[in-house]
This record gives sequence, C-alpha cells and structure tokens, in this order.
Amino acid sequence: GRERMAAAAAAAAAAAAAQCRSPRCAAERRGFRRELDSWRHRLMHCVGFESILEGLYGPRLRRDLSLFEDCEPEELTDWSMDEKCSFCNLQREAVSSTPTEELSSQGQSHTDKIECQ
Repeated sequence: GRERMAAAAAAAAAAAAAQCRSPRCAAERRGFRRELDSWRHRLMHCVGFESILEGLYGPRLRRDLSLFEDCEPEELTDWSMDEKCSFCNLQREAVSSTPTEELSSQGQSHTDKIECQ
C-alpha cells in the first residue's frame, strides 16, 4: 500500500518535472529526490519495525493497525500531467530535440523534450 503509493508519486513527479530545463527546477528536483530518498529509507525502517512488532504481538497488532486501512486512498489523484511545470508552474512548450552523440551514449530516446518558457 504505502510503498506502492510512494513509488508511484515519485515516478509521476520525476517524469513530469524531469522535462523542465529551468536551473531553478533542476535544483528543486534534486532536493525533491533527496527528500524522497529519505522517505524511502524511513519507510523501510517502519516496515521492518512493523514486522518486529507483529512477531511480538501477533494478531492483536494486525487488528489494531487495521483501523488505519481506510486512511489513505487506493489511487493517487493529486497529480496529473498538464501544461505547467510541476516545480516552477511556468508554461511548458514541447520542443523537438536533435539527436546527439551524448544522448545516444546515455541510452536515452530522442523524444520531445519540454522546456519552461
């Protein structure tokens, strides 16, 4: 549940924002990635801690934790691809990229890039 939602949110944010070429957005993306990394590590510790507690308390812990099952939505609804950069909120314009050796050597496809205007 929580791991899947965190991974989906991270992928969606990275996919949308990675297209913006603004230096300010690049810095914000780096900060955002660091924050997501810290949450990923915290989540692993929480899941491990939950497993230890489940071993100690058995079914009673599972019953107590079931109270929180309806607290989070099953689907992510707080993000959608639109015409604005997720970080700087400026209009984005599709710009066709030209194939370069650098992109080819990195294994990236030659698809349309999006740039803040």
